Amino acid sequence: MTNKIKQQILKVRDDGRTNMLDTNGVMYFANQLHLYELVVYLDDRENRKEYWNFIMTGEAEITDETQDESVPEEEEDEEIYSPPTHEEQVAEAVKRLQMLFADDEVPDAFEKNGTVYLCDHPDGHPIPMPMEMMDDIRLFEKEHGSLVYLLIADSWSFSYLYVSQYKEEWEPDVNDLGEGYPVAYVENLTDPECSEFGSIHIVRNGDGFIRTE
Repeated sequence: MTNKIKQQILKVRDDGRTNMLDTNGVMYFANQLHLYELVVYLDDRENRKEYWNFIMTGEAEITDETQDESVPEEEEDEEIYSPPTHEEQVAEAVKRLQMLFADDEVPDAFEKNGTVYLCDHPDGHPIPMPMEMMDDIRLFEKEHGSLVYLLIADSWSFSYLYVSQYKEEWEPDVNDLGEGYPVAYVENLTDPECSEFGSIHIVRNGDGFIRTE
């Protein structure tokens, strides 16, 4: 990484508003702080191993700053930092729900009414989200610029499946979902501070899904 990227990582860390192991959260707040080089750096998934090593050890191999100067900042802003519209995120979410549910009820309800379903514990049967839980979902969506389209419950957590605000992530996210390993935000119900982003494994169970890891 360049020294500029290192300094921008430290600025996000010092800001203190996100877990530094949550790369989506780091990208979101880096964008809020106008640290666009860091967003571009983390958007390239090949850089994330180097990033995580720096976060865990404090060590980084610093490269030539001029490597970051090939694209003018104005062009980066125009090409990369155009967030999707709500309608685009809804269309992407419906596409993913149609991959998961042969029955049209779940994707149709989401598309027409914004109804988010919960695959309930322990059998994975999908039910409409209780209204008292929607405030937490809307708060998550506001903080991360994402759109939640499905929750999967287990004995200790809720896993939020979501469409991110970064269109570049959509295709690999769909591929991961097709293989049964979607990226999710896992809300830890027993220890909320341990909630985190990561890949989970889901399998079909009856008319819904359960999480296996």
